[in-house]
Amino acid sequence: MGFRSLKRVEKIILMSFVFSIIMMAGLWLMDKEDDRDFYLPPGFEGWVTIRYEVPDAPPLSYQDGNLQIVIAENGIAETSSRLTVGWRKDSYFWRSSEGDTPIPSSVQKDGEYYLYFSRHEYYTKDHLEVMKGLKAGEDTVLWDNTRISRSEEQEVSYEKGRKTLEYFYISAEPKSIMFVPPPLQSEEALLDDEDRQIRID
Repeated sequence: MGFRSLKRVEKIILMSFVFSIIMMAGLWLMDKEDDRDFYLPPGFEGWVTIRYEVPDAPPLSYQDGNLQIVIAENGIAETSSRLTVGWRKDSYFWRSSEGDTPIPSSVQKDGEYYLYFSRHEYYTKDHLEVMKGLKAGEDTVLWDNTRISRSEEQEVSYEKGRKTLEYFYISAEPKSIMFVPPPLQSEEALLDDEDRQIRID
């Protein structure tokens, strides 16, 4: 059986479909970010916070093409690199002297799924609102070197600009898919001690 030739309208529809697929693939590739490896202390459980664009902190390094993010015992990592958001593959490991143990995102037991991770989120906070709480003559420098001051004449000076965090909760043991992490990452909890000294309206 031979193939019939396509009509003009059918050709236009087919070409439009192929063009749409190519465009979608191009956009998908353009949104690709570097894959990342997270290294946590052995058996770590709790909130993990990565602070980005911190002056004088080291930039993130690469190994085998993947960004390397090493989390300290307190669950915090700081880097001068900026946070990029797009599709990527993140891998997690508990690091010890015996080697790196992969942390799966979930495991299946008795037909049910159990999770190691919860609430992988991003938090960006502009410090402009902090100005409202400054009194005349006050000057403050936050951990990301944002400097805000208000002169006696009520003139405000503002240098730099924002705090960018990435955070997630990790469990040492797989937990029910419905588990809710401790409420430590409220907006107030994300503020640094230096931020808390300033009233924010």
